[in-house]
Amino acid sequence: MNFKKHLPVIIILLLVLISGMFTYKTYGTYWDEYLQRDMGKMSYNYVFNNDDALKTFMDKDYGVLIELPLYAMEVKLFSNNFNASIEARHLCCFLIFMLGLIFFYALLLKLKFSSFWATIGTVMLLLSPRIYGHAFFNSKDIPLLVFYIIAFYTLLLLIEKQNYRYAILHALVAALLINIRVTGIILYPLTVFFVSLFMAIDAYKNHHRFDWFKVSKLVGVYIITSVVFVYVFWPFLWEDPIRNFITAFANMSKFRWDDYTYLMGEHIRSINTPWYYIPKWIVITTPLLYVIAFAISVLILIVNIFRKRAAFFEATYNLNQLMALSFLMLPVLIVILLNSTLYDSWRHVYFVYPFLIVSSLFALDSLSRYLKNYKWIIVMITVCLTGFELVKMIESHPYHYIYFNEILEKKRNQIVQQNDVDFWGVSFKQAYEKLLQMDQRKVIKITATVSPAYYNFLLMKQNIKDCRLEFVAEESMADYYITNYRYNPNDHAEFKDKKFFSLAYANSEFITVFKVK
Repeated sequence: MNFKKHLPVIIILLLVLISGMFTYKTYGTYWDEYLQRDMGKMSYNYVFNNDDALKTFMDKDYGVLIELPLYAMEVKLFSNNFNASIEARHLCCFLIFMLGLIFFYALLLKLKFSSFWATIGTVMLLLSPRIYGHAFFNSKDIPLLVFYIIAFYTLLLLIEKQNYRYAILHALVAALLINIRVTGIILYPLTVFFVSLFMAIDAYKNHHRFDWFKVSKLVGVYIITSVVFVYVFWPFLWEDPIRNFITAFANMSKFRWDDYTYLMGEHIRSINTPWYYIPKWIVITTPLLYVIAFAISVLILIVNIFRKRAAFFEATYNLNQLMALSFLMLPVLIVILLNSTLYDSWRHVYFVYPFLIVSSLFALDSLSRYLKNYKWIIVMITVCLTGFELVKMIESHPYHYIYFNEILEKKRNQIVQQNDVDFWGVSFKQAYEKLLQMDQRKVIKITATVSPAYYNFLLMKQNIKDCRLEFVAEESMADYYITNYRYNPNDHAEFKDKKFFSLAYANSEFITVFKVK
């Protein structure tokens, strides 16, 4: 292996790792982190302590590939003190994301991109503010994204090698994926279709008969072993695997959450989301270069299919592009067709995002090939615009997780009044830190109406030896009322003359501290 051509990405990843090690403690806890921990706790006690509480636990149908080990770490290293373990949990989440970046680079090389474009693609994934921000605390959507990258990589290995060893490897990854979220089952039809398609085209190109029996055996080994792995790694399935899996799948497609979200001024009920909900969220929260490049990629693919027709499918490059687009489009289409319950922006389908980057990279690579002597123009535009995203991310640290691109206007507080912003309440930690700096009283009484406010208060009490904050239940008892505008973009508008300070992003105040006495 020529390490020199991989040196740029190695240096970049090392810098990201060092940066992450210095900044992972910056991020607060969030709405679901206690719930996520309980999922791990119930399965841990079921496996190791013969505790049957899992059977009656409301969220027993969630996979626990990440949460069970995180809870085991809490038990062994932090004496079962959850608040003491939160920062370590966030570090683990970040390290999982780093693993995803490594596999993403390897995936791009496997797709036959040059080391230059593979490095650019890895940087594009890294410089995706929402994904990068969530990488430090989101222990369900980001691991799912990472394992989808790994699954795509092992699928390419299976297609290339066409043997049982790689079928079992891919089955193992599929099982791990499903044990994070049951939506990983989408990998099955994608695998069966593309393994069959590639083997059929190989037979056609080599003038052989299509060996359907070989394909059936390969696919059969993949499905059977993955089912076994899913059962082994998911304690919820042990007692009644078939019925419990059906329950988990049914609950995930129509999740038990009925409330409202905001998107570009529209008040949307979670159980009745319109078809454009995910596409619109993706378009307004993804860097514009990536969105435009993706649109060009789809256009190029459609034109090539109509121009080349059957010949299109003889080129591996074209098939790889089609496969990446399928990994992006099929899950989104299924969510739309099932009218699945959606909320908290589009985080439930973050796992499709790497394939948007892959598709975008196909466009940039194709344009650079087409322009030949002028390909430096594409290179310069790409480098400059990704560099622009880096500058914006540095300036907005640590609020990457509420990123919106240039499509939205930036009138005063327009974003927060028309969209869900810090829906998980991660930024309460920064609000408390700033409040402690600005108010020197021995005791500062605070209150809020959402759970993350209290969770971050507990985190502050754990990490600051002499924390002067005191959380009270009633506004009449509090010195300060704090809001992240969840559910109500005009929360406590009557306090507008009592604003003490706000934290803002893109000219919108996403968390405000009101001094009520």
